Amino acid sequence: MPDRQTHERQTHEHQTHEHRTSGHDTQQAHAPHGTDQPDSTDPAVFWEEFYGPGRRPWSGRPNALLVEELASRPLTPATVLDLGSGTGGDALWFAGLGWTVTGVDLSATALAIAAQAADEEGRASTITFLRCDLTTDFPTGSWDLVVASYLQSPVALDRDLVLRRAAAAVAPGGTLLVLGHERFPASHQSALTELPTTFDVLASLDLTGWTVVRAEPVAVQHASADSGHDERFDHVIRIRKNPR
Repeated sequence: MPDRQTHERQTHEHQTHEHRTSGHDTQQAHAPHGTDQPDSTDPAVFWEEFYGPGRRPWSGRPNALLVEELASRPLTPATVLDLGSGTGGDALWFAGLGWTVTGVDLSATALAIAAQAADEEGRASTITFLRCDLTTDFPTGSWDLVVASYLQSPVALDRDLVLRRAAAAVAPGGTLLVLGHERFPASHQSALTELPTTFDVLASLDLTGWTVVRAEPVAVQHASADSGHDERFDHVIRIRKNPR
């Protein structure tokens, strides 16, 4: 699935998937920024090509914005659903902190890379990777934390629908965390043409029974071939489902 971007702010400049994104490796939920992108507009084909032979779009490190958010407002490790987990950068990071992780992505190739990394790092027992098209076969169950990290794509993706399903998958008292690109600098070229604002994301969700912990765009510095550094804005949206 589209991946996650900004996994490391600069590393995730790639993205399309993770993802995700973004050093994120993660994810399918990201949106690729480069020009050397697969040609197909079919999501399943696109993401397979995106992670195909010779392609390693992510660094393997967790998304920097994700790390910063959970460092500033820590959660007790429990269960987490990583949407658009890509090659597993975020999933492995969560597992290393003691979380029981479910990572889902549309790309079987990305999931195979992630599973191999989990096995090599001795994390396979605490991470389950599932191949899912989040618009048609969203995983069943509930999790204490659901993360949609740069779930933005240059090919078809009903992101609002996926985020509503993500919210439904949060257990009472649990958290939904959404990270995404909101505004690129004028000098930046991206395959993503429409970027939702913080308000757009909140408006797409039914917040009845939820507490908004944080919802704002944040400035992110990244390398630029022309100016050395550019500033973009990504949103951090964190909401908590009220206990029953």
